[in-house]
Amino acid sequence: MANNDSSYGVRLEAIKRIEDAEILNEILLNAENNEIIIYLIGKLSGNEILDDFLRTFNHEGIVEHIRKQEVLEVIACFNCHTDMKIEAIAGILNENVLENIALNDSEPKVRLHAARKITDEQVLAKLVLHDSDTEVRCLAISKVSDQS
Repeated sequence: MANNDSSYGVRLEAIKRIEDAEILNEILLNAENNEIIIYLIGKLSGNEILDDFLRTFNHEGIVEHIRKQEVLEVIACFNCHTDMKIEAIAGILNENVLENIALNDSEPKVRLHAARKITDEQVLAKLVLHDSDTEVRCLAISKVSDQS
């Protein structure tokens, strides 16, 4: 019923009653409905299958509904799709995670979005001096208050 019922509402209610992580993982890997995926991401945590899913999924309209910081951090740091990373960065509150992304992500677009949320002058100075992307460096320059 949780996998096959034609009604999304019935499937979601059935899923809410399942406690077996293996079954929930299987449902997650086969889910096509965004609301079911969002619910399962919220219910499952700290499990290898969920982490693998978060590293590879590319479903529009899901990341903006995720509130768990640890889930957003996995997506922002490890997802293979730039757009998913950028969506996750918007919800991240931990400045250390944002700094790590701004300094180390391979994609300039991702570094730029993380840098927009950085307030630490030392990190901004590192970006100004060492980032390979002109747009990231220009943004960092505009945010540094001591430009001597």
